[in-house]
Amino acid sequence: MEMLWKLLPTLLSGALASVTVKTPLGDMVGNLDAKTGVPSFQGIPYAKAPIGNLRFADPQPWTDSYPSAGLDATKAKSQCICNSQGGSEDCLFMNIYTSSTLPTTNKKPVLFFIHGGAFVIGSGSLPIYDGSHLAKKHDAVVVTINYRLGSFGWAQLVKGSANFGLKDQREAMSFIQRSGFISAFGGDTARVMIFGESAGAISVLMHLVSPKSFGLYSSALFESGMSAAKSQALTLEQGANYTKAAGCSGASDVLACLRGKTTVELNKAEGALLPPSANPFAVMGWGPSVDTVDIPEDPLKLMLAG
Repeated sequence: MEMLWKLLPTLLSGALASVTVKTPLGDMVGNLDAKTGVPSFQGIPYAKAPIGNLRFADPQPWTDSYPSAGLDATKAKSQCICNSQGGSEDCLFMNIYTSSTLPTTNKKPVLFFIHGGAFVIGSGSLPIYDGSHLAKKHDAVVVTINYRLGSFGWAQLVKGSANFGLKDQREAMSFIQRSGFISAFGGDTARVMIFGESAGAISVLMHLVSPKSFGLYSSALFESGMSAAKSQALTLEQGANYTKAAGCSGASDVLACLRGKTTVELNKAEGALLPPSANPFAVMGWGPSVDTVDIPEDPLKLMLAG
C-alpha cells in the first residue's frame, strides 16, 4: 500500500511538527523530528492489554479501529513491569520510525528490533533505542517493541504454556504484516529483518528455531546472545516455587488465583525467587524455556539440525 502522508502545519517555534499517516486501522498522528526529518510514531498498541484473564496467557491480536481524530502516537506508552523495574502490565506497544515523509512507491526494508535486559528490564522506547538515525541512514523503517518481562512474560506455570514474552514479540511481528500495516509507513513486508542485543539476541535465536515464527521475517541478526533455553522440568519447578511465593500453591485453580493477585503481590513473589541485587549468572532468572510448542526442544540441537 502506497504511503500516504499529510503533514500538519508546523507548530510554534521550538515545538515538534506533527505528521499523520493513513493505516488500515485509521489515521495515526506522530512527530516529525526537527533534526533528522524522520517521522516517529510511538506507543502503538499491537495486542490487547495482557491483564485480567489475559495475564499468563497468549497475546490477543489488536484489531480495533483508531478514533476518528486519529490515534495519538506522539508519546511513548508504559514499559513492561516486573520486580526489576516499574511500569505497567498494560505495556504491549511498539514504536515506528520511517525515513521519508513523501509519498513513495519505493518500498523500504523493515528493521525490527528486540531490546535486551536479561528479560527483566528495558523497553523499546528507551532513548538509546531511538530509531530515527538508523531509519535515515539506511533509508529504512525501524520498529522497536515492548514485550512482557520477568514472571509475567516467562513463567511456565502450566506444562506447555510459557514464553509469553516471545509470543508478544511474534504478535508484534504479525501485527506489522497484517493487512500490510507496515506498508503504510513505506515498509516492505517481504524484507523484515529481526535483530536484537543480549536478551533480544537470544529472542532472535528462539524465533529462528520456533516453527510458529517462520514466515514472519526474512533475515535475522543477533549480538551478544546464545542459543539456549531452560529445560521444561526446571522452569516448571521455578513456576511452582513462584506460585507458592504468591500464596497460590494450594488453590484449586492456580491460574485463577494468580490472576486475582495484584501486580505488587506478584512482584513480591518474583523478588522472593530472584532479588534485584542477585547475580543473574549465579541464580536462575527468567527467560525462554522448552515448552514443546514454541520451543519444541533444546534450541541448540534444533539449530544444529538446521
